[in-house]
Amino acid sequence: FSCPGWPTNWENYNDFIPYQGSKNMCLDCSVRTNRECKFHQQSPINLVRSITGIRECKDRHKMIWKPGNCKLAMIDFQVLPHVLRAYQPEYCEAEPWIDYSWGFPDPWMLKFTDIVVPSHHNLEGESFDAEVILSHVYSEDKHDKMIGNVAILLKAGTEEDYYDFLELYIRRWDDEMAAVEEKCGRHRQMKNEEEALDDEEEMSNEARQLAHTLKPIQFINRTHYVGYFHPYDWLDAVGTQYYFRYNGSLPEPPCFEGVHWRVMKHPIMVAPSQIQKLEQLVGRRLNPETCEHDTVGKPRGDGVSFDVNRPLQTLRHAHELVYCECVDWKSH
Repeated sequence: FSCPGWPTNWENYNDFIPYQGSKNMCLDCSVRTNRECKFHQQSPINLVRSITGIRECKDRHKMIWKPGNCKLAMIDFQVLPHVLRAYQPEYCEAEPWIDYSWGFPDPWMLKFTDIVVPSHHNLEGESFDAEVILSHVYSEDKHDKMIGNVAILLKAGTEEDYYDFLELYIRRWDDEMAAVEEKCGRHRQMKNEEEALDDEEEMSNEARQLAHTLKPIQFINRTHYVGYFHPYDWLDAVGTQYYFRYNGSLPEPPCFEGVHWRVMKHPIMVAPSQIQKLEQLVGRRLNPETCEHDTVGKPRGDGVSFDVNRPLQTLRHAHELVYCECVDWKSH
């Protein structure tokens, strides 16, 4: 696979690409003059409310979801080269699902949750510090495995905006990364980095240099209580039921199109320290096999952070972008 517009050779990361066997549809549609993209739906895009003057939302109700009863301990947390991902377990007594309006009589089943830094999408030209993507497939008994993504933007506020639910995910990803670091001979506390690095002869020069700046995440003891766990807590916390709806693509190879996006109107405010932890997790990633630093991200220039978002693609008529709010809904 290749992904034009990204600075990364994706052929090195085939093992991390979902939906293997699909035709690669990645195009660089970031430039409007690219005629090849005229009828394509590449994601992400800049979302604008003014589109309602051209096209109205046909949805008849807000998104409705059921949290299911999957346990946090059953979720598979993985730090991938391009994203922080949490896979739902293969089986729960009651699986989480969401209901889209207008044309989808069956529910969409949640498959995994991604967090990318910074955000893929822009909202009225504004980029955000991170983006949560709840990725669904249409009903299990359907042959057509359509994909439905619900995105929630994250914005750094003050430490008073500390979001307990996000911290649950951060800690699980940190545990995953710490296990790899331990396997690679990098002790969790890194009390003596120089001696440890001298013993790790197989580590690349790049990994040696990064090890001086990329530290394990330090958590502050907090008394915040996290209540009943459910994977749609993001949609409770976002504080709005309004969203942008459009037809786009996966933001990673194979970038196939026809993905049904819903992007919430407002971001969730989170603590700056939590955004920093997400950035550190992406930057710290080691390949579990080679123990070398391994990310598709583009270095931000501070020696620690990496951008793993796909560049914005040009908004086109084929995206069928609309903005949906309560005035559009016939039932509430």
